[in-house]
Amino acid sequence: ATLQPISAEVLNGFVSVYQGAAEAKAYAGYCANPLAAPLGCTEKSEQEAGKAFAKGEGEKAAKGKSLAAGDPLGVVSFTAQTQ
Repeated sequence: ATLQPISAEVLNGFVSVYQGAAEAKAYAGYCANPLAAPLGCTEKSEQEAGKAFAKGEGEKAAKGKSLAAGDPLGVVSFTAQTQ
């Protein structure tokens, strides 16, 4: 069985949500780190650095998780009873 185009698009939406969540977590961690952001991301330069860091972490988290039409879903087996 293979993945259909619309199903792949819908499932990739979940990958985008996962990436966004990973970015938010990374940004919060960056801003909480006094070595990375001594002022807790109150300065614009710290905010920009935090966003860049978070974007990279989000991309790492979502890497390889995208789906495309035609990707295999696995093997399907069934048993039919006849008379």
